[in-house]
Amino acid sequence: MRCFALVSVLALAACERGPAANEAAAPAANQSVSAANQAAPVASNASGNAAAEGEVASSRYEGPAVLRAFEAGDHLWARFDPIRGREAESTALVESIELAAFLNVHRGRPIEVTIETVNQHLDPPGERMDVTLLRGARAGGRGAEEWWTSLSPAEQEAARRDAEDLLSGGGG
Repeated sequence: MRCFALVSVLALAACERGPAANEAAAPAANQSVSAANQAAPVASNASGNAAAEGEVASSRYEGPAVLRAFEAGDHLWARFDPIRGREAESTALVESIELAAFLNVHRGRPIEVTIETVNQHLDPPGERMDVTLLRGARAGGRGAEEWWTSLSPAEQEAARRDAEDLLSGGGG
């Protein structure tokens, strides 16, 4: 359900920007996918239990990270400082508006993340590919979902508006 909501918000953001902006953003989104795949943290994932049905996890990272920025195109990507001494930044696809809002509030501060690289169908480009996904985040002992449900309806609405601004490329 969350993926559907995020896809809906992404589609709305794409409509608001117009075709020319979307075409201009496509190369950057493709570079993000490429960079995400190249910079993905590599770890063993023998169990693969966090991958969704139809996905095969090829790597998994659970540990500290610091969010530096967002990249918006056809999808919202979170860009983290180098993880585990890697020289390159790690980039991961953010799959829910709640997770985007949580990251936005904790930008620049250390958090715990779960990042997986999986082979899945991604629209666009409309094909199966290795994609690095942000599966979860925690700060101060609370996960993103717990944080979201602790907010009042007014706070949730404000956080949702801020996250939707990220999706439209306004808060990178």
